[in-house]
Amino acid sequence: MLAVISLACLAGMIYFGYGIVTDFSALSAAMWWWSLSKITWFCIGYIVLWGLTLVMGFLTCSTIEDFS
Repeated sequence: MLAVISLACLAGMIYFGYGIVTDFSALSAAMWWWSLSKITWFCIGYIVLWGLTLVMGFLTCSTIEDFS
């Protein structure tokens, strides 16, 4: 009887441990995707900001030239 309980306990520990490991790996993958998406959004934002800056600068320069 003790062997059955020990075996069940061991199986439960393995199952529980495996569950934690798989949850952790899934979480790591999600965190990796989140950090990747943060980098991607940072790049997109940076490009958009530079684009807007160049467009605004170009419009400002052309407006100043029109007034001069």
